Amino acid sequence: MATLASSSSNRVERNMKERNRRMHMKHLLEKLDSLLPQPEPSKLSASQILKDATSYVKQLQRNIEESLNRKKEKSTFDENLMRSSSSRSSSSSSALFPVINITNLGSTLEVNLVTGLNNNFMLYEIISALQEAETEVIETSHQKVVDKTIYTIKSKLGMHV
Repeated sequence: MATLASSSSNRVERNMKERNRRMHMKHLLEKLDSLLPQPEPSKLSASQILKDATSYVKQLQRNIEESLNRKKEKSTFDENLMRSSSSRSSSSSSALFPVINITNLGSTLEVNLVTGLNNNFMLYEIISALQEAETEVIETSHQKVVDKTIYTIKSKLGMHV
C-alpha cells in the first residue's frame, strides 16, 4: 500500500514538474516572439518562432559585419588621406583638384569628397546632382584633416521625384 501511495505521489510530482517546464517554455517562446520585429502580432507555432528568431539573428549579424567593414574602410581611407597629405606641403596640396569617391552600400550611396582647405567648394552642387539622380540626401558631414576637407554625403537610392 505504501508503494502505491509513493508511486502515485511520484507520478503527480513528475506531472507537476512537466507542467511547470511546459509553462516556462511557453513563457520563453512568448518573450522571444515579442522581441522579433513583426508588422502585427500573430499566433505562430514554436518551431516557426524559433526559425524566425534564427533568421533575424543571422540578419543582425550580417548587418553588424557590414557596418564593421564600412567602418574599417572609412578608417583606412582616413589613414591613407592623412599619410598622403602629410607627405605633401600645404601649398602644393591645396592646388589639387577635388577627389570624389562614390560607394554603393546597397540601398544607400556614400559620396566622399576630398578638397583642399583653400578651395571654394559648393556643397549644394553635389547635393543637387544627387537629387537629380533621384536620390534622397539623408546625412552630410565634413571633417578637416591637416590641409584637406573631407565631405561625406549619404543618400538613399530610389527616391521618386
